[in-house]
Amino acid sequence: MSLRAWDLLTHAKHLPSPDRWAHGRPHWYPATIDAYRTREVELWPVSKVAEQLGYEGKSAANAARAQLGRWGLLAVGRETGRSGESLYAADQVEALQAHRPGRGRRGAARIDGKFAPSSP
Repeated sequence: MSLRAWDLLTHAKHLPSPDRWAHGRPHWYPATIDAYRTREVELWPVSKVAEQLGYEGKSAANAARAQLGRWGLLAVGRETGRSGESLYAADQVEALQAHRPGRGRRGAARIDGKFAPSSP
């Protein structure tokens, strides 16, 4: 897992609680990190990840791979065979998707699905 993914999963509150805090920054003991890395997870192929993220069409898997790359989420395995797809931890994908910002102006009020005029 990349540092970017670790930071995003921390903000998404998916990681275990820090073991201690030093200078306002969270710290985890190596045993805590190892327990997180070796937890039981469901693995999704990139095509299932693309479906979960809402991508459709011929380039859905490539769009999903690009999004996972922006998040810094690395594949944890690969399906067997010549046409095997990369496998990703389902719980991490779901946590990052839930923490993903919406489209449009963030925090803007909406009326009937449209942006409301801003207050002066």
